[in-house]
Amino acid sequence: MIGYAAVCRSSVSLQLGQLAALLDRWEAAEQHFSAALTVNRRVGARPALAHTKYRYARALLARGRGDDRDRAEGLLEEGRQEAVSLGMSHLLEEITSALDTAYALR
Repeated sequence: MIGYAAVCRSSVSLQLGQLAALLDRWEAAEQHFSAALTVNRRVGARPALAHTKYRYARALLARGRGDDRDRAEGLLEEGRQEAVSLGMSHLLEEITSALDTAYALR
């Protein structure tokens, strides 16, 4: 809270998804990340949406089940496009590194 106005960086579901993934609670992590994507998209929080796609993709790569790598690559590509569009150079570097890792796993 800043003064009388509230500042919102992203849906709290992003942080909850990260925590659930850290604790290997994958079903909960997916629910939270999905909720974060929905909320951030709905409110037009494009920077938060790019970060959510990146963090969700990293969680999928860490879990490494079934089609996780393919889903992660899709999220990373979408996040990369958003980061380029918004001039988010630091996030773009992180996404590029994660994409390199995902492609190396092929």
